Amino acid sequence: MEAAAPPASRREFEDPYAFAGAVQNAHLRLMPQQAGCFRARVTQVRLPAVNLSQAEESLPRVALIETAPGRVYVRPTLYDDPPRMIDGQDELPGTLRLRHEAALGVEHTTTPSVLRTLSLPLEALQTRMATLLGRDLGAMLRGPLRWRPDAADFTALVLLHQQAIGLARDAPHVLSHAAAAAALDARITEVLLSAWSGATALPERAAQRRGDLIISRVLRFIEDGPTAPLSLTALCASAGCSAKTLEMLFRERLGQTPLRYLRQRRLWLAHRALMAADTRTTTVSAIALECGFWELGRFAGAYRALFGQAPSVTLHRKQTRA
Repeated sequence: MEAAAPPASRREFEDPYAFAGAVQNAHLRLMPQQAGCFRARVTQVRLPAVNLSQAEESLPRVALIETAPGRVYVRPTLYDDPPRMIDGQDELPGTLRLRHEAALGVEHTTTPSVLRTLSLPLEALQTRMATLLGRDLGAMLRGPLRWRPDAADFTALVLLHQQAIGLARDAPHVLSHAAAAAALDARITEVLLSAWSGATALPERAAQRRGDLIISRVLRFIEDGPTAPLSLTALCASAGCSAKTLEMLFRERLGQTPLRYLRQRRLWLAHRALMAADTRTTTVSAIALECGFWELGRFAGAYRALFGQAPSVTLHRKQTRA
């Protein structure tokens, strides 16, 4: 029988892949956007219904996030948060962003970042909303995904999130106490529903929704064949749009062209492969070719620019550490 997850955890990472795998209730694919040492710290709290997390990352990155079905996710943006873009929109301070289905979201940061989330099962939130507000959750979830709550409600919700994360860091034994955890769980839900019920919706334009769909199609297409020799023509065919439209959407949402994104993705795949390879059975050239690079000199230069070292150094450092 699998052991239950602890009510609180706090972990540090230097490998973006390991960090991505530690994120709860979501499938995360992370791609740092500049050279340097990647460092991340993730703190997670698991209450009876509410899950909370805080992730601190040292490098700008693009992240593809696919949330687990059957949960509602809420992300607050604080007034002192570094800028970030989600699905082609700049996040606005003092707002809440919701997700409520297993959809692929695209997040882009340009500086080190701190990201906070809380989530609840749909069924639990529906029950509590009906009891506290007398409203139907399904009707609310068909509306906009961004809301601006009353400032006092927003501050109260953020403070509760900070307190829960602080307990995970400084007093995790408190969260192991069933009565204390249940009380905190109920209070967070009450404040969240109060904030939501009095918030002003920030509607999305039809063009925004169409752009989300296009980007989701293309990124899924890329993820389904990460080392395939994809062309701009193939990407446009998967998206059902012109090259001009696709380039505009990629620049808006990911800060780069589709082909540059493909190259960065393959460089990270090569990096991961080099870290795992055995020098007795493979070479840098074999890995580069497998990841879709046919100009080996350009591959080595691009790899060095992104990771600060030649691919051969990554391969042999791995062997030295083993």
